[in-house]
Amino acid sequence: MTTTVTAKGQVTIPKRVRDLLGIVPGSKVDFHRAADGTVVLTRADKKQPASRFAKLRGHAGKGTRYRLHFGPHPWRSMTFIDTNVLLDVVTNNDNWADWSIAQLEAASLNGPLLINDLVYAELSARYDRVEGLEVFLEEAGLEMTPIPRAALFLAGKVFTQYRRAGGSRTGVLPDFFIGAHAAVSQLPLLTRNIGRYGTYFPTLSLITPHP
Repeated sequence: MTTTVTAKGQVTIPKRVRDLLGIVPGSKVDFHRAADGTVVLTRADKKQPASRFAKLRGHAGKGTRYRLHFGPHPWRSMTFIDTNVLLDVVTNNDNWADWSIAQLEAASLNGPLLINDLVYAELSARYDRVEGLEVFLEEAGLEMTPIPRAALFLAGKVFTQYRRAGGSRTGVLPDFFIGAHAAVSQLPLLTRNIGRYGTYFPTLSLITPHP
């Protein structure tokens, strides 16, 4: 994330950083040198406010109601978000909410966070009303993007490969639509399940809990 120094030696703190640190007009900030020589910006009061993702813990209620199956590019700063990561947040998953929130915060500093229709549909199972889901998307800063035809075609081809390998499901799996969308768009996919993504989309860049 780059900003320009003015002739007076001033810089504008990028909005994503201000949002993350809770910096508002009148806030005092400190600059200090870290052990590795980098200069770090912090709030002078040393407080670490809850991020927009942390504030959405349990947004859809606790637990799950159903089981989910889990080269250079101009969009390289965007990140595609898998359903399981968002469910961790809205259900305040005991084991994974902290990891998912931290990864969403990190990804949001790099650029927009994207989901598609499949992710939206899977999330909707956690909400009784569409208004609740729309509030979550807005407050989390998630952007909807339609699935391109190239991704739909790839999802079908991957499903054919899955069936030939002995897969028993008779319909194209949600993971294939999500993985194909991220792969065709050359976007990293934030997920905590490697599973089918690693098997059927070998070129896909995955952000997961496991190296």
